[in-house]
Amino acid sequence: MERVEEKQLLTRDQVAKKLEVSTRTIRRWEQSGRLPCVKISNKIIRYRLNDLNKLMNEMYYLKRV
Repeated sequence: MERVEEKQLLTRDQVAKKLEVSTRTIRRWEQSGRLPCVKISNKIIRYRLNDLNKLMNEMYYLKRV
């Protein structure tokens, strides 16, 4: 099992603020597989900073095309 540093894990609220979208959008992206998540427990979900950066790069690229 991969050990992920806590500093590299973000909450849904933190991700939504960084991307300037709603938490509902983050949840939809999570469910569709667009933004992978780390399930800490039944109620706690976090997002890897690396996955967020990849998504941000994709979004930036799509805006430029």
